[in-house]
Amino acid sequence: MEAGTFTKAADSLRVTKAQISRLVLSLESELRTQLLNRTTRRVTVTPDGASYYERTVRVLDEIEEIESSLSRAKLTPRGKLRIDAPSAIASLLLIPALGDFCKRYPEIQLDMGVSDKPVDLIGEIHRFACASPAYLKRHGVPQHPSELEDERHRAALADCAHRYTQCVYDGGP
Repeated sequence: MEAGTFTKAADSLRVTKAQISRLVLSLESELRTQLLNRTTRRVTVTPDGASYYERTVRVLDEIEEIESSLSRAKLTPRGKLRIDAPSAIASLLLIPALGDFCKRYPEIQLDMGVSDKPVDLIGEIHRFACASPAYLKRHGVPQHPSELEDERHRAALADCAHRYTQCVYDGGP
């Protein structure tokens, strides 16, 4: 259809004009309808041919979009990332970069432990939540930790005298 003639279609697909003709005849036979009117001088599209073409183009475009989105999904990092760092590194490097990191990698759930003491990864963890006044003004005070689980929120954990603090970042200013 897009090539306009069997000759141009054959050239663009690097096959013979006869192969194109056989493929079209085979498709028409399978569909039990004529898609193209052929004369010695020209080829025109039948109403069924135009309808078939429009619908197949939409289907092919949708398949291409699905394949593209799946490919992009594999390129997008996702999952949980745990980082434990001394307070100097966290203060100077990690915490200032949290906002940009969360914007760039929205599918990553970041847990960051900050301590100058060795971290006991198996020991008991006590947690409490904290948030900025701007966050609380925008979203209200959460009544249950499950309210912090949706995609708008990101968390960082910090060791403060053997207690862990969950600080909420929502990607806002």
